[in-house]
Amino acid sequence: MGRNGFFFIFIMFLVSSVDAQENPRFKNIINKLSSYTTKHGPEKVYAHIDKEFYNQGDTIWFKIYLVDGISHLSSDKSNVVYVELLDSEDNIVVQRKLFVEDMDANGDIVIPETLKDGKYKLRAYSKYMLNENEPILFSKHILIANIENDSEIKNVSPKAQEKPIVQFFPEGGNLVSGINTNLAIKTTNTEGVGIPIKGKILNQNNKVISLFESSDYGLGSLSFKPELGETYYAYVTVDGKEHEFSIPIPLKEGYVLNAKNNGEHLLLKISTNHKIGLKGALLIGHLRGQTFFKRILESNEATYSVKILTENIEDGVAHFTLFTPEAEPVCERLLFINHPKNDAVLSVKTNSKTYAFREKIEVELDLKDKEGNPLYGNLSSSISRNTNQSLRQNTNITSWLLLNSEIGNTFLDTDQLLKDINTSKKHLLDLLMLTNGWRRFVWKELLKNKVSKELSYKPEKGLMITGKTTSFTNKYNSKASSVTLSIFEDPFFQGENSTNLQGQFSFGPFIFYDTINAFVEAKPLKHSRKTKDNELAIQLDRTYQKIQLKEKFLPKNEQSTKEEEVQLLNEYRQSAPQFELSSKITRLKEVTVKAKKKTRKEIIDEKIRKFTIYASPDNRVFKDSMFGIGALNIFDLLINVPGIRVIGYFPNQEIQVRNAYSVGGGNANGGDEGTDESNTGSERKGPLYLLDGFQVSLALIQTFNPAEVEFIDVLKGPSAAIYGVRGSNGVIAVYTRGRLNTNLENEENEQPDVLSVKINGFYKAREFFSPNYRISKPAHKQKDYRTTLHWEPNIETNNEGKSTFDFFTGDIPGAYTITTEGISFDGRPVSVSHSFKVDIGF
Repeated sequence: MGRNGFFFIFIMFLVSSVDAQENPRFKNIINKLSSYTTKHGPEKVYAHIDKEFYNQGDTIWFKIYLVDGISHLSSDKSNVVYVELLDSEDNIVVQRKLFVEDMDANGDIVIPETLKDGKYKLRAYSKYMLNENEPILFSKHILIANIENDSEIKNVSPKAQEKPIVQFFPEGGNLVSGINTNLAIKTTNTEGVGIPIKGKILNQNNKVISLFESSDYGLGSLSFKPELGETYYAYVTVDGKEHEFSIPIPLKEGYVLNAKNNGEHLLLKISTNHKIGLKGALLIGHLRGQTFFKRILESNEATYSVKILTENIEDGVAHFTLFTPEAEPVCERLLFINHPKNDAVLSVKTNSKTYAFREKIEVELDLKDKEGNPLYGNLSSSISRNTNQSLRQNTNITSWLLLNSEIGNTFLDTDQLLKDINTSKKHLLDLLMLTNGWRRFVWKELLKNKVSKELSYKPEKGLMITGKTTSFTNKYNSKASSVTLSIFEDPFFQGENSTNLQGQFSFGPFIFYDTINAFVEAKPLKHSRKTKDNELAIQLDRTYQKIQLKEKFLPKNEQSTKEEEVQLLNEYRQSAPQFELSSKITRLKEVTVKAKKKTRKEIIDEKIRKFTIYASPDNRVFKDSMFGIGALNIFDLLINVPGIRVIGYFPNQEIQVRNAYSVGGGNANGGDEGTDESNTGSERKGPLYLLDGFQVSLALIQTFNPAEVEFIDVLKGPSAAIYGVRGSNGVIAVYTRGRLNTNLENEENEQPDVLSVKINGFYKAREFFSPNYRISKPAHKQKDYRTTLHWEPNIETNNEGKSTFDFFTGDIPGAYTITTEGISFDGRPVSVSHSFKVDIGF
């Protein structure tokens, strides 16, 4: 891809030098396109996975690339990507939420062993991408099989050939009477798979005007000149039965845009049958929103031609549009740009072509431009065993970023289509452009500001902890409040926000992995005389929200017939290595386990130690052993605990802990609540109060419902030292009902005004296990049946464009492929494969 601009243009016919920006209507077009690229441009996500065929229980290893949809550099919008494994009904089986730093993130999905055999889909996207009317989300099919089930899957009965779907696409958009143009044809079966057919076009008098045929991919074209007043039909014969299809009705007056890509240059021709000719029309060309051509036509002639050199246009889908003098878009044409000068060249070398079992392989990567200059690159590499099967609609990072992400998924193997492009592939690519439209925006919507409307999904920068507060007695009655969030582990946080009028609150963005404990407290903004009216319920939104996309939002289906899926499963099972033992089985020696049965107290203490940071309390009392049936508050439950002194009367009671170290005045929980003016010197004014491990105020403890208490720990002196100065006057640690039984995220808490929850963070990728057979280990005595030999997700080339890594072969002979993909630091996608063999007798 060239990086030096777009603007070297050679004009074959004289045109006016009037700039498009001098026409107010045209100036609006240019400004809207510029605003789209700078403010409302898209994002793209691509996932490099280790292979396409998996066994139940295998791991899918993947690397996510999140880029700006225009420059293909790191996106400045989102930092969060969702990766989902979907079944054949598009139900989410597994979801991963990843934090993307700079441009990439790594992840993995362990395939449940309960999944049925069949085809599944891996989908990846950012929420920001869902703002488009028809989002183009990355998706890739994989096949999952149970190779230990040696029963052959019965083939389904083939369907009778149904009426094919035949579509006609006039070049530029319309047929116009008296103007010769190209008419593209797309033919598919009812499953959406391209099929070859032959047919003919007749007029209303049954006169044959032209014959046509589509290729094996279901694409074709013919030259066609409609005449004024005539009506045309297409006839196709399938299995001896003739089917009739309509041809688009020609316009009496209009415009036609023809284009041809000759590699080094583009040829565009505009024709019209309007009396005033082309005077005042605007022709504009852009690539991913970046304008590289604009001309106002001043001639009254009926035709206009232009030649545009491609050496300084980036690779990808170029979009040409013709506007009338009134700024109405009337013709559109897509062209795929693929100039050799733009390519980044990635080479992969190994120290041999054939290897023995458990032999070390050294891999050297070299990334350069066409002139041989080194390039920095962000790459990933997978090494997996070849299968005899291949899923259709293959795509790699190059074909995805440059082609599929612009026009949507197709039924073609676009990775092969863009590899070693020859004359036939160029023709097929152009047919693809003729039969697909620009998917990113519609000009009429862009000009009416519909593209820049309020975002339904804002770019995510991290994890947001959101929710709402309602009346405690009526969860449907939202109430405004002041909400405090406390997190006393990494990332440590304590903050207070006011909700909106609908009771909604938000904290973040946060960046943390795994699971953290959080404590939420709410207080009404306006206090009522009735105590019940002041009580609030807190409802948190789930951090992992499964978004079910409507059918019209889904990318074009990567279709294959059910017969093909069954055939692939059977062939894969037959080609899979016949192991002595499954790769999921490890033979264990017989052992005898002896253990002493734990007492109930030991079991409970073990559970408690999992969520407390101190060793043992000085006193621990459980609700079933506490005095105080009919207790009004927590203080009534502690009144008989040794070393505890309860002062005052309900509801203004306080506690003093004897034998606590004191460091002077002040309240352990902040403020001057519970201050006893007679206390001087080292006598404590109040202990530290904890609720489910989080520091809370004395006021909250005074109003806490004692029926919600599971147990209470009392810490004095050395036991409380772990809390530092905060615990110098003792610690009262209250744990709510259910702590010993469940630890669920977003658990409903029946206590008003407070909520103790566990919050899931971003998924933390596991490290791929790669054995080193040069070091002797007992585990190496087991057979090595890995079908993915190695996964190297984080590769960066140095200032010479080079990088290296190594791995060991396993115990399965056969052919293997090293697939390396990524993006250069100036936004050029690269993908290359390198093969080697593992020979049992080598």
